[in-house]
Amino acid sequence: MADFNWDDIKSPEDIINFGKKGMAKIKGKPYIPILIVGIIVVMIGYSGLFTIEADELGVVTRFGKYNRTVDSGLNFKIPINIEKVYRVFKIQKVFTEEFGFRTAAAGIRSKFTRDGFLHESLMLTGDLNAVEVSWIVVFNIKNAENFLFNLKESADFLVRHRRNMRIGHATVRDLSQAIMRQVIGDYSVNEVLTDKKEEIRLIVKTKLQESLDQYDAGILIAEVELKDVQAPGKVQDAFNEVNRAEQEKERMILEAETSYNKVIEEAKGIAAKKILESEGYYEERTNQAKGDVAAFLAMLKEYKGNKAITKKRLYLETMTRVLKKVEKKYIIDEDVRGVLPLLNIGEGSAL
Repeated sequence: MADFNWDDIKSPEDIINFGKKGMAKIKGKPYIPILIVGIIVVMIGYSGLFTIEADELGVVTRFGKYNRTVDSGLNFKIPINIEKVYRVFKIQKVFTEEFGFRTAAAGIRSKFTRDGFLHESLMLTGDLNAVEVSWIVVFNIKNAENFLFNLKESADFLVRHRRNMRIGHATVRDLSQAIMRQVIGDYSVNEVLTDKKEEIRLIVKTKLQESLDQYDAGILIAEVELKDVQAPGKVQDAFNEVNRAEQEKERMILEAETSYNKVIEEAKGIAAKKILESEGYYEERTNQAKGDVAAFLAMLKEYKGNKAITKKRLYLETMTRVLKKVEKKYIIDEDVRGVLPLLNIGEGSAL
């Protein structure tokens, strides 16, 4: 090799002649071909070793067909491109796709930008109003084989960009935007901007997972989060005015319902009180009537048993009650005549 000089090579025949001279030199040294073969075997064997990182899985194909999945650590494959290895992140690795905005600087106080992403966020509601929707989709890989071979992106991308994998992301982005626009189109603008955000989020997450499962994409949707839903900038003031009117309407309705409930509760309390008083009066009069009836029946029984004594007792009891109310009382012998001139009737009642 020391005699080799590129300046001496003028044609392919020069290369062949140089090879013949080299082979002539090693004819007397039989160990050299064995050494060369050994080096080649070692190199081929070494090329079959590969390492899978702790956060990865290795998907091995043989002649382009899936063969096996290997875990992290040192592994071996058949060399000379008979078997190829594609590295896929494990399920612990989380990917995030942003729609309608991008994170400009991550940190405790992250900075975001919306410039240039209106084509992602602008969409129509069911009542043909425009809204801007910003959201994120968080996902990971649940099946390495399906993830690698069932998506439209080329698997070779993983080989060229092992540490910056974007395979599968285009599928998630396309499906997410299509499903979000479909779901937003089923709601009115007021529902989208106010009380239906959580319902929309759950529907989008469910439909997105169902679509990915239908394609056997090997992707698990961990979360869908609506970051912001608002009217387009040109009509923002009008929407804000509408929202303020809606809030005022809700406030007035709430105050009216509160006043209504207060009056109704007071009326119900008064009615309940009157009902209780009426029931009490009813019970009192009923019990009194029953007592009077019982007393009368007892007296009637006594009267029937001894009329003279009962009659006299009734007379005395009645006179006792009457005389208590008389202020002046005159007791006169029944045989006395002409007593009227002695009584000053004008002074009051007298007996």
